[in-house]
Amino acid sequence: MKHFSVDNSISPDRALRRVMTARRGFSLVEVMIAMGVFAVGFVAVAAMFPAGVILQKQTISDVESQLVARNAAAMVRARKLTFRATAGTGIDLIPTSGTGVLQTFASISGSLGTRWTIGDRSYPTAQGAVTERRYYWVPMIRRTKSPASVGDWMVLVFVLRNDPGSDYSYTGYAFSTPVVVNASDGNDVPKVVGVNVVSASGDYFNMGVKKNDLDPVGGNGVPDQIRPGDWVADNNGVSYQVIEADVNGFRVSSSIPPTIAPATVKLWYAPPPPGKTSPCTRIIQLSGVIKEVAP
Repeated sequence: MKHFSVDNSISPDRALRRVMTARRGFSLVEVMIAMGVFAVGFVAVAAMFPAGVILQKQTISDVESQLVARNAAAMVRARKLTFRATAGTGIDLIPTSGTGVLQTFASISGSLGTRWTIGDRSYPTAQGAVTERRYYWVPMIRRTKSPASVGDWMVLVFVLRNDPGSDYSYTGYAFSTPVVVNASDGNDVPKVVGVNVVSASGDYFNMGVKKNDLDPVGGNGVPDQIRPGDWVADNNGVSYQVIEADVNGFRVSSSIPPTIAPATVKLWYAPPPPGKTSPCTRIIQLSGVIKEVAP
């Protein structure tokens, strides 16, 4: 004969089994899946840190470059060049000064180092050793009309970022006689140089066969003297940013205006030290920097 419980209660053993079943742990497959999801997320987050560090450094560099450019503009305007219709003591410019093309200060108004020492043209000034400062600026000048009046002058300023320990003793590489604007600054400071190019038309500067190749022994087929992202200026005083380069020349971001006399196209830029990129971070154009002196 079978016996049945008169009530519907659950025995203690069955209740315990139900609780244990309800509280069972994760399976190995579930744990592995969770760890995989976590790993993917962790790698994605970790990958953001290097990019963030690079972006932060670039932002700091851009801000510093802007500060240097503003400092240069303020100093050039504070120490205005003097202009008068006739030459005289203390007069920098007269209506026929210069040649009408972008040129060094030394060619028309005395030594660059006399007017602005390398200490004046470097940043931060709190850094004791001048050659170890992070930035320098180098000015050039151009007469826009002939004969010129007090307002017919422009100053172009190259802002250069220093890479301490680099050798900036520019020797011309494929160019035999480059014009070095700030040669007196020494080999530990970035340079601005001028070279003759073969032609400039459309948006392309032709530097000559393999003249845009830094390798002094026959060239290695790499356009590394002037590269995409670099800043250059022509003898009109027009500045450009390079967008594409090959071993013979480079293409810029805008059309090149017709050249002015002399017919030779002069190109001004900051050569990179060996194995590095161009130190030029920007080129700024200033006007209203000439002071007229009464006769």
